[in-house]
Amino acid sequence: MTNETTYYSACDWCGATIAYGNAMTSVSRQIEQIDRSEAHPDGVVTVIESESVLELCAGCGNRLPVEKLKATLRKSGAAGGMPKGILEALKSFLTENEISFGQRKGGDGFTFTILGENGQWPCLAVRMGDERFGFYSFSPVKTPEAKRAAMAEYLTRANTGLWTGSFEMDFDDGEVHFRTSGAAPGGKLPFELIEPIFYANVSIMDRYLPGILALIYSDTSPEQLIEEIEGEPAATAEGEEEILELREDGDE
Repeated sequence: MTNETTYYSACDWCGATIAYGNAMTSVSRQIEQIDRSEAHPDGVVTVIESESVLELCAGCGNRLPVEKLKATLRKSGAAGGMPKGILEALKSFLTENEISFGQRKGGDGFTFTILGENGQWPCLAVRMGDERFGFYSFSPVKTPEAKRAAMAEYLTRANTGLWTGSFEMDFDDGEVHFRTSGAAPGGKLPFELIEPIFYANVSIMDRYLPGILALIYSDTSPEQLIEEIEGEPAATAEGEEEILELREDGDE
């Protein structure tokens, strides 16, 4: 038998020959129809169209990171087709990142809790109108009335220089939160737009939370607290995921 008749394909990774009779790994895109009948009570699948995406030799196939590939496809939107609606996309993002969450009253968002390096706090992922979404990180302690002017100074100083999001306080009840938001054109929200908004939110709250609590429970000035915090390097993008432990939160 000639080489021409034994050759099937070449590995898309290493270029090695894949011959007839050899084991191989393939990744393909298939359009299928699933039917069920008396003859096939468990269902039968008919392949309507099939397209090869990746063909690997046995050696490269054994190195294929299947779970990482699944996660990449899901996050890119390839596994889910077209970008999802805002609430569906936020729910999928939290689920894919193994974040336990509850449905917010009113149905326009999801509540969850973050445990960072510097404390634990409640969060909210929310739809903000028809074409916008956002994340909120809430201080676990409300600011007493006597401290609200000082807190306003602290938050203003913290906001100076921030590229993403802003700290805000409700002067009526002393609630402090950090808000980040993004656009969802046409009411559709791809995964790649969610991740940077989420991690910016939780990493910045984790950095400034010690100052919020110190201002409430001590007499340290806002200026001194900001100097202490901003004298330290901020968390890198690569380190943001590592410092966070995601925990379950009940309904709001």
